[in-house]
This record gives sequence, structure tokens and C-alpha cells, in this order.
Amino acid sequence: GVLFQRGRALLGLGELAEARRAFVEARDEDVAPLRALSSIARTVVDVASENSAGLVDFEAMMEAAASDGIPGDEEFLDHVHPSIEAHRALGLALLDQMVAMNLASPAPTWNEAVVSDITARVNGSVDESDRAWALATVARVLSWAGKQEEALGLAKRAIEINNDHHTLNQMLAVLVRNERHEEALYYAQQAARLMPDIAGVRKMNGITLSENGRSAEALQELQAAYRLDPGMTDIHYHLGVVLSDLGRVREAEEAYRTAIRVEPENAAALNNLGILHAMRGDYAEAAELFARALEVAPGHPDATRNLERARGLIGR
Repeated sequence: GVLFQRGRALLGLGELAEARRAFVEARDEDVAPLRALSSIARTVVDVASENSAGLVDFEAMMEAAASDGIPGDEEFLDHVHPSIEAHRALGLALLDQMVAMNLASPAPTWNEAVVSDITARVNGSVDESDRAWALATVARVLSWAGKQEEALGLAKRAIEINNDHHTLNQMLAVLVRNERHEEALYYAQQAARLMPDIAGVRKMNGITLSENGRSAEALQELQAAYRLDPGMTDIHYHLGVVLSDLGRVREAEEAYRTAIRVEPENAAALNNLGILHAMRGDYAEAAELFARALEVAPGHPDATRNLERARGLIGR
């Protein structure tokens, strides 16, 4: 991570050679080595040379295509997958190499006009909604892997291509994971307007409204989600949170109890129900709920702290 940020700083300073070295080192040190390491690329070149085999040096091709010699968004869709244009260039390079090795022989009609026609047909066949779906899915995977900045960039590109349920949900997932709740609310409300009959969309809008302190509106959205899909398992927990924020404690308790009945290992619901008991002075019951939360989620920070406080109050 530090090497990558160093590369970006050097790139910003215009020190391209140093930036490239930092990026290569960052790639080679990545904890999740999804790209070919430098040693692999060298091995491919060495094996091709030793065996007098054909070689298309794709890495060198991409560096030559990049304006600053450092391949990026122009050459790749994401962290590993080349763009359509990069695939086209690779296909033509492979063909040229096969011709040079007498493995293929182009027809007399093969020329630049034919290449242009094929290019136009392939580009015209690309389904933009599928492309947006793919970018959004990769964004979610990258976010899960901790690469939040890259994930956010891909999610934004997906939204720009196709503003549908899938891309909006993936953008929301990335923003929520980064606790950027104010930005997430914009997309959550947009999704709810576009898809008012999808329970998951209404639920996410309710959760995001709650995170932004708009509890009354959040309750309406969560209740709408529940009406659309009464079998949604985690809806009761979120209803409990909002009802508690609104001061409707008895209803909140009932929602948390339902959440625990549906999901006995819901540590957050156990912890929150314990808080409500502690607020009315029932410290013994609260301590039992906090202890249950820690049984299903050892190390839960809130439950650990709350159990200590409840036991201390019982002691008094």
C-alpha cells in the first residue's frame, strides 16, 4: 500500500521512471497477487528465447500504448482485465507472430479495411448494460478485498454506463463499506425511486436514511420493505434500530426479540436489546444479553464494554 501511494506521488511530480518502479514493486509485494509478478514475466521471455518459440510481449505493448509508459485505465478495465481495444491489439499481435512463424497464412483479402470492419462489428456487439454489470461486480469484489479507491472508481464508471438496480446497489455497497453515508443516501434514494417494488432496495434506502439521522423516513422505508418481503431475515434488527432512535422503546424491544428469534446468532440485536434493558435498570437481564452476544461474536467491542458496565452496576 505504501509503495502504491509512493508511486502515485512520484507520478504527480512527473518522475515517471521512479513512479513506474514503485508501482511494479507494489504489484510484486501485493498480498493478493492477482497479476503476473515480474519474475513470471521474465520467465516467459526466457522460456520463449531458450526454445526459439514465438513471443508477444504484451507487457511491453501496453507500456508503449500508455501515454506515460505506465498502463492504467486506458489499457485496463480494472486491476487485471485488458480493455476491448487492448484485447484487439493483442489478437492482432498474436496473428502477426503466427504468420511470422508460418503457423498461419492470411487470405489475399486480409487488409486494414477488413480489420476495421471486424473491429466495428465487435464493438457494436458489446452490450453496455452487461459491461456496467461486470464493472459493478468487480467493484464489489475489490471493496471486499480492501481496495476501496479502485472499487469506488469502477462503481462510478458502472453507474455512468447504466444506472440500474445492480449498479446502484454495488455503488451503495462500496460507499457503505467506507462509511460514506451521506453520498450513499443519494444513490439509495435514486434506487428507491426507480425500483419502489424491490424489497432489498427499499431496505437499503431505509438503512441509509437511518445512518443519516432521518429516522422517521427510515421507518417508513423499512416498513415498506417488510410489506414487500415479510421473509426478509434482517429487517427486524434494522426496524429495532430506527424505533429505538425514535424513542419507541417497547416496539424496538419487540423488533429485536423477533430478530433474535429469526437469527439466534444476531449479536448486534442481542447487544441492542441488552442496552434497552440497561436503560430501564434491568442490569441482570442486560448482562445476560451482552454475554449471549459475546458467545456468538467473541470480541464484539460494544458487547464487551457493555457487559463490564452492566456487571459493575449490578455490583453497586
